[in-house]
Amino acid sequence: MPTIQDEDREYNSLLVVIQTMLDDLDFERENWAYLVRENGRDRLVYKNKPFSLKCTIWTTLIDEKDIEITKWGGMNFREGLWNGKEVDLCTPYLEGSCWAALAEWQTEGHRLMQSLGLKTLTFPMLGHIVRDGAVVGVLTEASCGRLVEYADRAAVYEAVARMQLKGIIHRSLHAGNIFIADGRVKFLGISSVLFFEDDAKLAEMAQRWHWNRLTELFDQLKDKPFNDHPWMRKIPAPALLLPRLPSPSRSIPSLPDVSRLMFLFSLYLSDPFKYHEWLRQAASSSGDRSVIRSKKHTVVLPSLQSVRRRGKHSVDEPLLGSSAYPSRTQIEPPESPCAYSCGGLKRAILDDVTVKSDTSDSTL
Repeated sequence: MPTIQDEDREYNSLLVVIQTMLDDLDFERENWAYLVRENGRDRLVYKNKPFSLKCTIWTTLIDEKDIEITKWGGMNFREGLWNGKEVDLCTPYLEGSCWAALAEWQTEGHRLMQSLGLKTLTFPMLGHIVRDGAVVGVLTEASCGRLVEYADRAAVYEAVARMQLKGIIHRSLHAGNIFIADGRVKFLGISSVLFFEDDAKLAEMAQRWHWNRLTELFDQLKDKPFNDHPWMRKIPAPALLLPRLPSPSRSIPSLPDVSRLMFLFSLYLSDPFKYHEWLRQAASSSGDRSVIRSKKHTVVLPSLQSVRRRGKHSVDEPLLGSSAYPSRTQIEPPESPCAYSCGGLKRAILDDVTVKSDTSDSTL
């Protein structure tokens, strides 16, 4: 039976294969690509997989091309700019997945809140994100502000009571879903809201989801100096930078950064634990503001320009004259388990697929 170390070595060998293909990857060709190994040779097979949310269209349709992505988050979260304002995107990519269901519930939740005059208690939905004529996501105002503190309990109780008077039950009240923004209480987790017409059922659900939850929440915050609960905009997106191989066509000033990035990539391939320890030590000794620290993550961010992105792939080039890394290629993992899994980490490539086989579980 293969060990975790064996799986890591196999996965890392595939990363090296992808590294050799970086200059030839065509991110505009299709929205999925499969790594196929035949007769000892590796190649990419591109495929378009249509995707559409199953939801009621009730507000503005916004073309994905008009949104500038500024941060690539987890399985379905993005940050961006649209019409000059910061926005959040919920854009799943696997039809029928839990992430797609979350986006569909979020759409319905915002429709419900706005129809009942509770829009000011949310970061409002601005529109449905459309790609090639199909609705693929949800665009909302950016969840900016500060997290709720113990001193805000009166305002929070009043806001929750206001929802309940309209028949709304919010089933996700916790320290990371309640904000104070623009002098108002605002809630995330709108995908969890339900509407009840029966007063007895409403009161029963409110006791469970509202008042018991709020009692627990403020008991936890009472002895804390501040609310340190994470939320999507606060969590650095995990990413591994794959360096392009040096080439005579690349400019001389970028070579030192190529060497540094090659070192980091080589360190990751040989020992991921040493790689993360190196990043931690580099961050602790750096005064650079591009170093982000948190309890679980330390991420060194290169100075990259914002680019428009479509689908699940992106390549960023550094600003002219910047000392940033020469490129960044981001490859999203699939929703379903893959052959090269280690603990909770999902691998992004299967090497045992062929053109004729079912490749629905592997993607670049």
